[in-house]
Amino acid sequence: MTDMAGIDRCVTQFAGASSLRLIPTVPERDFGPEVHISPDIMELEAFLQVAASAGGGLLYHQTTRFVPDPAKLAEADAKFAQHTGELAAICVAFAANGLVHFWEKTTTWYAEWREMQAPVRASWSAGGDLDDSDDSDDEGLDEALIEQILADPQFRASKLGPARQRFLRLTYGDQSWREHREASDRADELSREIYEPLRRQLDSLASELVATDAYRSCGSAAGRKEAAELFLVSRADGFMPPVVVRDELAARAQRLAKTSQQATLI
Repeated sequence: MTDMAGIDRCVTQFAGASSLRLIPTVPERDFGPEVHISPDIMELEAFLQVAASAGGGLLYHQTTRFVPDPAKLAEADAKFAQHTGELAAICVAFAANGLVHFWEKTTTWYAEWREMQAPVRASWSAGGDLDDSDDSDDEGLDEALIEQILADPQFRASKLGPARQRFLRLTYGDQSWREHREASDRADELSREIYEPLRRQLDSLASELVATDAYRSCGSAAGRKEAAELFLVSRADGFMPPVVVRDELAARAQRLAKTSQQATLI
């Protein structure tokens, strides 16, 4: 069982001992360059040490308590009721070198709860919130607007989730949410069709990537992932790559670069 209260105490005590100013929230996600570090990659203590040395004296800290809708709780498995009021998730973050670094721990039961509550097909309401109502009737959609959105390079380059929703609202307004949803659905399908063959070409793509100036100038894993992402975007009609494809390309390119360096030294 995960001791979430202990993790929370560790963060606050470390901040106090290290003279870090604790900010009781975290930066908005998907709004710029960011790095997500899971507990299996770096333990909390190590992450906090990096934050103390590179985070500019600020440490962002946000906790989530499980306070579900009683109606939804009544419909769910009885095991969730025992967790009411408990800490369900903890996120810690700091900013350095233009990147926001996130470390997050979520209990397994809360991850299960969130997955259960996710709508099968989510759409956006006029207010920008998720709406899982049944709206299978697509009559009256503005096809010209949908095509305009799909052709927009900034839309294609936007990340899935909040970043894409924010871009659509700011660029095309709140009143066209049905067109926003349809454009996103079509973009997802186009992206899958484009990236499916690219998945089978990762070795050859890695060879091309390591030869680029953008990749050669990278000095960090985050920089190499960003270079891989931009490289893939240029090969995919401007569509952002799935994270797993980007990371796999970056990993193969790094292995190839190391092999080439070793061969040069022999």
